Amino acid sequence: MVFMPCQARQTFWTQLSLLSLVAWFTPTFIGLLQGPWGDPRNAHGPLILLLALGLLGAGLRREWSRPLDCAFHLAPWANRIGFSGLALLGVALFAVGRSQNIPALELGALSPILAAWLLAIHGWALVRRQWFALLLIVLSAPLPAVVVDSVTQPMKMGRLWWQTTCFMH
Repeated sequence: MVFMPCQARQTFWTQLSLLSLVAWFTPTFIGLLQGPWGDPRNAHGPLILLLALGLLGAGLRREWSRPLDCAFHLAPWANRIGFSGLALLGVALFAVGRSQNIPALELGALSPILAAWLLAIHGWALVRRQWFALLLIVLSAPLPAVVVDSVTQPMKMGRLWWQTTCFMH
């Protein structure tokens, strides 16, 4: 076995894991672009996803300008437990979303998988710094119309009450 310094080993695995994530989620993105994101009701989804990935990329560029610390060697127990939990959650969400044809779960799996990836690279500190980008990825998933209607129903009823009370008298 050839000994490689931590930074070289992490760079190789970082690039390989990013490439595999792109290959894994490409069918999901294509399906969303041809399906829900093609509808004007959900057309904001790809823009939010691009914004989230841009924020994530900017944060990683800042982070990679610092020396790597091999997160698994600093706190192996906490990082490995967290990595395993996040990765299993992401894979389970992806499997259920893909098998049941639920695009929100399928795309929602990207956030815990990326969080596990960030945890493996730099530890919990990087995951905490990238919370907003990870949340935006979840919000880019198209929600079913039943969920959107039930959430927005009180606002619609309030607007109707306001119109009938204030403008009809």
